Amino acid sequence: MITPEEKDKVVAYIMSMDHISSSIFYKSVKGLNVTENEFYMILEQLDRMGLIKQFGGYSVTKRAELDDFVRRGGFVGQEELFKANIEKLNAELLVLSKELEEPYAKRIKMLLDISVAISTLFGIK
Repeated sequence: MITPEEKDKVVAYIMSMDHISSSIFYKSVKGLNVTENEFYMILEQLDRMGLIKQFGGYSVTKRAELDDFVRRGGFVGQEELFKANIEKLNAELLVLSKELEEPYAKRIKMLLDISVAISTLFGIK
């Protein structure tokens, strides 16, 4: 499975490259816990996100957006922000469900159940 931590290892490696454009190979990224296919999937995702420009799978060009992405916490930061927002949504829906009367309380309860299901899916408490 490709985790945010593994994606951030690839991002860190790209950031450490001396030149704007360089070749990048699977074996170059030390300590990477993904398959070679998953490694190239990560590069493709970074390209789609506009963070790098990929040429033929092995050559990449860094874009300024990559610096912004890293400064904002990278993939791990995105995941943490997502989890924090779901937790906040859960808390707000819970408070709202206790304050409202029928039939709104039932609708809020339904939304809270959906929110809890999403939280459970992502391992959020």
